[in-house]
Amino acid sequence: MSDDTATVAEKLKIPPHKGFWAECVVQHLGETASLVGSYDALSPGEVVAWVRPLFNLTSEALVSVGGPDAFSPDDGYWRWMERRLSRGQSCLLSVRNPSVVAHWTVTPVIFLPLAGRDDRLLPPCAGEFACSAGGLRHAGCADG
Repeated sequence: MSDDTATVAEKLKIPPHKGFWAECVVQHLGETASLVGSYDALSPGEVVAWVRPLFNLTSEALVSVGGPDAFSPDDGYWRWMERRLSRGQSCLLSVRNPSVVAHWTVTPVIFLPLAGRDDRLLPPCAGEFACSAGGLRHAGCADG
């Protein structure tokens, strides 16, 4: 974290905090992968509670007719995943059939506070970024 960001966070009295970022990406054979869901969590247990039911549901849905049973990790696997995340290590969990693959990636992150629009509290780099709102004007942009 830069000194400018730390100064802003200190002035706002909102400290950066550790957490986890989880994403589910699905890719059909021959196509570009698509983000279908993401989640920010504060603890390993919270992120596993989000990933677990979605993984199990997707695993069941992707099993081909007449194929092997869906892979459903047991409680020991999910506890192992929580321990791994507690140590600051990322996790990747995938399920696939011949035409579709779904990946869940969980990564430890540090969430930084968002700065307010009070110019006195913004870091010097704040004016360097263009406002991109798909051509629509909104109150967050300097031009309206």
